[in-house]
Amino acid sequence: MITLGIIGVVAALTLPTLIANYQKQVYVNQLKKSVSSLSQGFALMMGKDGVTELKDTEAFGGMSVVCSSSNFDSDSCKTLREGLQNTFSGITFTKENISMKSLNGVVGNLSNTCVIRFPDGSYLFQPNFYLRDHMTNGVMKGVLGVFYLDVNGSKNPNTAGRDIFYLYLGNVGGVYPHGSQVVSVAMNNGNENTQYWRTTSDPSYDCKMDGSSYGIGCAARVLEEGKMDY
Repeated sequence: MITLGIIGVVAALTLPTLIANYQKQVYVNQLKKSVSSLSQGFALMMGKDGVTELKDTEAFGGMSVVCSSSNFDSDSCKTLREGLQNTFSGITFTKENISMKSLNGVVGNLSNTCVIRFPDGSYLFQPNFYLRDHMTNGVMKGVLGVFYLDVNGSKNPNTAGRDIFYLYLGNVGGVYPHGSQVVSVAMNNGNENTQYWRTTSDPSYDCKMDGSSYGIGCAARVLEEGKMDY
């Protein structure tokens, strides 16, 4: 009986940690899958139209305004919606209220935001897709979109850096994480330190468990290291 009691105590102490680590790895795998699927999808969109840049696709070239939550369902964004539907099978567009929190515990609420749901349960929200002349310098070859990704949909914890990440869409079809070297170089005239999670001092971009980080830049850390050790 004493032995069984000891085993029970050890299990009670170790199981929560094991479960938490397992769940973190699930988030890592879901993020990798989503980023890969998005990148492949936008590459397919360019391939279908026979172009090498997203700005030249029918979906983006037909936009007359920046497409965001306020007007995503308008005629001005029709070519974009149709292009996304033709590229990503089974997606749906909705307007929803989203609640999310940061690593430091701050809770934020988005009202009536655009949500792009995928069949696997993940979704993009609060998107901004830019016009073809919205270009920046650097290896991203221009930014045509920014959006949040929730890798496990409406399931908890709905926390930036855990199941929610901020991503950029490059003009050449790549999807790049906030806090990455690629994004920092593109946004800061070649300066990779300003917004790179390893070197920045800005809690908007870092991924530190010191009570200051928002967690938005954690996607870069997770994708670089292949793990969620924070």
